This record gives sequence, C-alpha cells and structure tokens, in this order.
Amino acid sequence: MKSEKRTLTQSLIKQEKFDELIDLYSEDIDQPDEVGNTLLMYATINQKTVLIEKLIKLKADPFKSDKFGNSAFSISLKHGREDLAQKFLLTKISDILQSQELTVEI
Repeated sequence: MKSEKRTLTQSLIKQEKFDELIDLYSEDIDQPDEVGNTLLMYATINQKTVLIEKLIKLKADPFKSDKFGNSAFSISLKHGREDLAQKFLLTKISDILQSQELTVEI
C-alpha cells in the first residue's frame, strides 16, 4: 500500500466510512502498507469495533504481522482489549475446525 492509500485509509477510518474502506481493499483485505500494517491493524489501533467485525467476516487475518512483529491480535492486547483478542483467537480456532469440517459457535 502506498502512503497515499495509507493516508486515505486513516481518513476514512476517522470518518467511519467503513463500506468505502472495504471497497478500497476489495482485491486483498489483508494488503499491507509499507511497514506491514493491514486494514484490520488500523481498525484495531483505532478501536473501530464495527469495522473489525466486518473484516473478521471477510476473513481478514488478525495474526498477519507487520515489519515489527505486531499483528491485530498483539495490538488488541497492547490496548487492553482482551475481548478483541479473544474474538481473534476464537475466529482462528473456528477457521481451523471448519477446515477439518468441525464447527464451533463464536
């Protein structure tokens, strides 16, 4: 992601224009910027729960790391959002179980 896209991303997050953001990332929901931040990381940093929920449904990866080893999961813990960290873990577990044709309620 070029810095222009990063600036637009940050602006749209602040304006809570989540559908526009999702359209912007429609080709790759996990597309990183130049330091590796993804849209889910920005949503987690800004604590935009509605956007986070939408991204989880679109299968955004909460464990994808930036160049410094941070992920949406680790950011949620650093910001004291254990509820988000738990949701990220349960989503990952659910994905693993579904790949093995098992299910779990989130």
